[in-house]
Amino acid sequence: MKNQDDAIAILKELGLTTVQAKTYIALVKTDVSAIKEIASLSKVPRTDLYRSIQELEKKGLVERVLSKPIRFRAIPVDECLNILYGRIIKNHVELKKKTLKLRMSLKNGKNHRSSELNSSEYVLVPESRAIEKIRKAIDVTEATLDVVSSWDRFSGAMFLLTMELKKAWGRGVKCRFAVESPKGVGDSSNGPEKYMKIPFLKIKFMASSPQTIVSIYDRREIIVIENPAASLRESPVLWSNNQSLVSMAADFFEILWITTMENPYFQTDPEPRHDKTPQPLKDHNAFPIM
Repeated sequence: MKNQDDAIAILKELGLTTVQAKTYIALVKTDVSAIKEIASLSKVPRTDLYRSIQELEKKGLVERVLSKPIRFRAIPVDECLNILYGRIIKNHVELKKKTLKLRMSLKNGKNHRSSELNSSEYVLVPESRAIEKIRKAIDVTEATLDVVSSWDRFSGAMFLLTMELKKAWGRGVKCRFAVESPKGVGDSSNGPEKYMKIPFLKIKFMASSPQTIVSIYDRREIIVIENPAASLRESPVLWSNNQSLVSMAADFFEILWITTMENPYFQTDPEPRHDKTPQPLKDHNAFPIM
């Protein structure tokens, strides 16, 4: 009994009804059977059985033998399962096409980015979606991306956001990163030198870790990391397109950019400097909004 129950359950998953599954299984157990025999074996009432056999015939799973009385035969099990499973795959492909059409239809019906840019919004994005929000912001950036970051967060972003950044550089997006000078890295493959060779990426360095991690996209929107000491995946982020806030962040970045150094390795000796290169700030104030 259990084996038959399992068979019925699987056939239902493949698209048959309970009555159709019972009818097919009864026919499989016999060679050729009349309605009376099928009803007795399947325990399906005759009124339901006639309809079930007609439906199975339409699906190509049952054959009618012209005799007196009319008898019926199930097609081989392998053929039946291939037909049912093939229809599921076909339906899945069709559903996927419809899903894509629906997605495009809904996107074309409402320009989400335009609506974001036309009104000020402040969105606190949880840490579970922070990376995805940053990816989307990079994907729609057209000209400039300015970022203030710690070294660890910068190197992590270069790994996690490689694809998005490469596409942005391919579009000609100019990126400026003001980052903390790396500690204990030295001239190695993990140091800043390999990033400093990228044409559309400009990096300058500050002596201390920034108290604010902020990204500015086309001077139209910003993302501020809520906890600057946390890793990329461990802190919520604040997204906003408020132009006063964006302008404040942009001004903060420009001032910081002037005071940062192109050389990633700072001298640590206390002797006075005799060159005319401006000293980096020893401590960078936090972004005013924080």
